[in-house]
Amino acid sequence: SNLRQLQMRRILLIICAASSYALHPTVLQRHATRGAVLPVSRGRPPAAFSDGKSYIERQIFAEDGSLRPINPVGLLGALAIFGQLAPGLLVVLAKVGLIKAPPLNTFTAIANNAMDVAKDSGEVSPFFATKYAQDIWGDLLKQYYASGEHTEFLTKTGGVCIEHAAWCAGITIPEL
Repeated sequence: SNLRQLQMRRILLIICAASSYALHPTVLQRHATRGAVLPVSRGRPPAAFSDGKSYIERQIFAEDGSLRPINPVGLLGALAIFGQLAPGLLVVLAKVGLIKAPPLNTFTAIANNAMDVAKDSGEVSPFFATKYAQDIWGDLLKQYYASGEHTEFLTKTGGVCIEHAAWCAGITIPEL
């Protein structure tokens, strides 16, 4: 029991020591050209290296000036993260007043109702219901911008809520 406690304390001490070094604000790095030891902030590269290229330029361009190859997995991951954050980013930009955002929550509610109706009627397999709702959401967004950024296309004659009343059941449509 005492031996186990001692081992656990040692492990905790090693973890704390390693993490405190990793979080230390400055780490000494040896400068490549002069051999001098310079304090460099961890996580922030020097503004320019000896050849005059910035850190960003070194990440994007190879030594011969050509573009570095793109990592497809990294690109796919970045696009997936952006796709998840884009609706929230639109809302933030709308609240700041930089853009006039569409009523995303309303479109999401309509698309979810459409998915439920299609799934319950057997029109869409439960395995493809989410894709069906995403397509409806995208179509609503396209119609919103095609109508001049108004929600009139939902309630006018021949509109989405007139043609598919169950889709809009229980949803308050904002007047924009």
